[in-house]
Amino acid sequence: PTVAGSRVAIGTREVTNAEAGLAGEPDAPAVGLSLPGARAYAASVGARLPTEDEWQLAAEAGMLERLEPLVWNWTESEHRDGRTRFAIVKGGCAWRAEGSDWYVDGGPQDPSYSLKLLLTGAGVSGSISIGFRLAVDLP
Repeated sequence: PTVAGSRVAIGTREVTNAEAGLAGEPDAPAVGLSLPGARAYAASVGARLPTEDEWQLAAEAGMLERLEPLVWNWTESEHRDGRTRFAIVKGGCAWRAEGSDWYVDGGPQDPSYSLKLLLTGAGVSGSISIGFRLAVDLP
């Protein structure tokens, strides 16, 4: 997609366990990495994470596939509001929490849906429900 005049290529699917060298089902999404961990992997292969806008435009254009189990996707969109630090995750997750209005909705989400995830620091922001895909800037 083209975002703010920049052309970007985004992975059609999430990075897999096999690609990231992680244990688990080889073709399942690589999960459990914190935002810095996902960024480090992306940089190690000459890529980066897509921004929330890039992810959304690619999803709306039907360019993205979702691996099973369905997991949220990290984006490069990290923000600070002076007190807290948070990142935006996109896509939705197969896991469905029940029992409280405070839980995040499970299942696939519309491409326009962005979830603000508080980052707790000390590397504890990894989750078995969050994977990632890669992006590269095009000339």
